[in-house]
Amino acid sequence: MYLLKRFANIRVAYIHSVDICSVFQIGDAKKITPKTNVLAVQRDYEKFNTKEGSFRSYQLFRESIPQPSFDEQFSSAYSNNSPNIYVDHVKILGISSSSIVNFGSAEEICAEARIKHIRQLSKNVDGDEKQR
Repeated sequence: MYLLKRFANIRVAYIHSVDICSVFQIGDAKKITPKTNVLAVQRDYEKFNTKEGSFRSYQLFRESIPQPSFDEQFSSAYSNNSPNIYVDHVKILGISSSSIVNFGSAEEICAEARIKHIRQLSKNVDGDEKQR
């Protein structure tokens, strides 16, 4: 694959937060491969147990991710009126969980985010979960 080399000129970039293995890239990159595993537990009371939270306990973190097959032929053409990328102003609230903001070219991007959310709610006197 041919990597387009372009000059990126960003006048103002405001990013509130870049979290959890994410990338903010100005310029060209050969390869970008952010990968993250997240286990998020939400409780309606404060409790922290140091022995909980093993990624191995959840199949999501052990199984392989199916990859697409690229057996279909395609052709592409590029027409850049300018060899440069000009951005006057960009405002981004947040980039998270292996996300990428790239002003430039990237020959290869392989991003992976595995996120398991668990909600643990207390039971009320009837044995039902509390309603919020």
